[in-house]
Amino acid sequence: MTEQIHAKLCGRVQGVFMRSYIKEQADELGLMGRVENKEDGTVAVVAQGNEDNLKTFISALHKGSPLAHVETVEVAWGQTSNPQEDFLVIHDQANSN
Repeated sequence: MTEQIHAKLCGRVQGVFMRSYIKEQADELGLMGRVENKEDGTVAVVAQGNEDNLKTFISALHKGSPLAHVETVEVAWGQTSNPQEDFLVIHDQANSN
């Protein structure tokens, strides 16, 4: 089983290069998963890896990209038996950065 988090970021988190920032942080920590903008203005993240790297990653989520203003980060911990092979940025029509 692989450690996994589901995170929801609220605040000014879309249109501020947040997904690119999150992918960069995940890649540096060797995490797998995905990040995407949601229609309600939040950013959703699923990340998988070892517990220490996930904790470091969560700290980076709270900080956010230089243009972002992260108000809250909701995190749910779990495990998965279906690990991802990469960290993907899911692009949508709302914002493409």
